[in-house]
Amino acid sequence: MEQNKILKPILPTVFEEPIDVLDIEDYDVIENMVFENITFSKPLYGVEFRHCKFIGVDFSNSNSSNLQFLHVVFEHSDLSNLDLSASTFHTIEMKDCKLVGIDMSKSSIRDINLEHCIARYTNFNFATIEHSIMKNCDFQESSFNDVHLKKVLLEENDFTRSEFLHTKLKNIDLSTCQMKEIKISPDSLVGSIISEEQAVAMISLFGLVVK
Repeated sequence: MEQNKILKPILPTVFEEPIDVLDIEDYDVIENMVFENITFSKPLYGVEFRHCKFIGVDFSNSNSSNLQFLHVVFEHSDLSNLDLSASTFHTIEMKDCKLVGIDMSKSSIRDINLEHCIARYTNFNFATIEHSIMKNCDFQESSFNDVHLKKVLLEENDFTRSEFLHTKLKNIDLSTCQMKEIKISPDSLVGSIISEEQAVAMISLFGLVVK
């Protein structure tokens, strides 16, 4: 899949003056703002961020949940341990971010470009991920069970000890990724693209021996 098929976030040429994060209330819609080098310490629920940029922002201690992000850029930010299950991530760029332990289960993820992120212990179970790129990310011990994938590029990611149960990987190229000690169901592998070395490892996962 070519990267130019991923929609890029549309951001304003001139941003509005950012609101004080303590003034944000549940279900607010925040648009056209840049938040830089700040900490979100107040719990937020149902807030929607549109056409925003986060640089060096720490959400990890905010106990926020059910947030919605549309046309948003994250750089060097920390969203670790957030409960973002059943949330929306549409047209997003995340680069050099920390997403350790984040819960994105049952979320709608589309046109996301995730690069050089630390996303260990992430929960993507039952999520829908479409038209997206995940590149050079650390997904060790993460869960991708019952995920719907469509036109997703996975390149040079580390999926060591991660789970792919009942997630169809047809036409997904895993050949550049680390797949050591994964848990995967046979139906998930049908039609996927793997390297020779990975093929040998996959065979051993199912208790088969190659002579």
